[in-house]
Order: sequence, then structure tokens, then C-alpha cells
Amino acid sequence: MAKIWSWENSSYRILQEYEPVVVSLLAMSLFYRHVLGHIQGANSFYKTLKQHCGAEKECSISIGSTVLDYKQQRRLEALMISFNQIQDKYQIYPAFYEFSETAQFLKNCKDLLTLREYETDDTI
Repeated sequence: MAKIWSWENSSYRILQEYEPVVVSLLAMSLFYRHVLGHIQGANSFYKTLKQHCGAEKECSISIGSTVLDYKQQRRLEALMISFNQIQDKYQIYPAFYEFSETAQFLKNCKDLLTLREYETDDTI
């Protein structure tokens, strides 16, 4: 990415001073595209299974040595809530993660960063 925004006539030069933010957005996009969907699927499957088991029965899903039980499901749900809070705070919508090339990702970052001034309070 640094090479793209270092070109003299690059429209992405504005992002150079936001490199840590761009790197964080790239990490978020990878998490969103490759991890979060699986977490949402597992969470949804667990909830469906729990409905069929009944509220009074303990329910869990075992895959090899990994067990998805109520405690794990709650952790996954908390993770999804935290991720969604970050997206809401910084107005990052799912369309932001729709890119196939680095230049499109940088365009999305530029659009996001120039839309509004963000608060300096990063606590959620």
C-alpha cells in the first residue's frame, strides 16, 4: 500500500498520514470477510439447536476437541456485538469490505476517512 500512496500523482496520498488506521481497517476487513461469517453461522446454528433441545437442557456442539457450548456461544455473541459497535461508531458499513483489489480498498478507506471528522475518544 505504501507504494501506491507514495506515487506523486496518487489520489491516495492523503492516506499516508493515516497508515495505522488503514492497517487496522485492513485487519477488520479480513476479520469480517474470513472469520465473522463463520462465527455468525456457528452462533445461529447453536441458537437453532438450543431451540430444539429446549431451554431446560444443556446443549453443545463438538467438532474434534472443540466444544461450542452456552459459555462459548455467549463469548462469540459478545465478540460480534463489540465488532458491530466499532463499525457503528465509525460508520463502517458492510459495503466497505466489498473489494477485490488493493486500489479499491484504498478508495474505500479514502471515502470513509473523508466523509466526516471522527471523535478522538476511542473508548467503546
